Amino acid sequence: MAYYKPEEDLENRIIIRNPLSSEEIGILMTGEEAENRLSDNENPAALSIEKWKRMQKLISILSKKTDPEFFYPDLIYFIGYKTCALCLNSIEQYELKYGIQKYKENRCLMCPLRKIDCCLDTSSAFNKIVYLLEGKVSSKIKPGIDFSSISSAERLKMIDDAILKMIENLKMIKGSKF
Repeated sequence: MAYYKPEEDLENRIIIRNPLSSEEIGILMTGEEAENRLSDNENPAALSIEKWKRMQKLISILSKKTDPEFFYPDLIYFIGYKTCALCLNSIEQYELKYGIQKYKENRCLMCPLRKIDCCLDTSSAFNKIVYLLEGKVSSKIKPGIDFSSISSAERLKMIDDAILKMIENLKMIKGSKF
């Protein structure tokens, strides 16, 4: 995803792209980091908690910029299953037991978080974060609201609340056997 600045070369119709800086990206957990740390036998739930705390830290940094919501779509890549230690662990466990997964829902079958708040459910903390970062408000998040009427501060608060809920859910399963 990209952040598009409202500056446009009208003659050439070129949109100037301003992605997150390398320093900002360095705050986030990448899939490679999650995989490496899992291979060192780190707790998947603890890694996922760290991932979300780091996301929260970056969103706090971005909130101090003039238009922080323009950067939010760039964060989508860093919140999905490819950067989630729980998902990566669950996929590995599923494939060891059943073979290659045919459907994305299969990755959740071995995940202890699914019993509390399955990420694929439209009303999950995870999907609330996705909707808010993408600039959409689902009726599951705030019924009957027009997204354009939400202030930047209110959107930031809603994202922060959803991340805190995700961290709270992950803490409940931290002691689970993986």
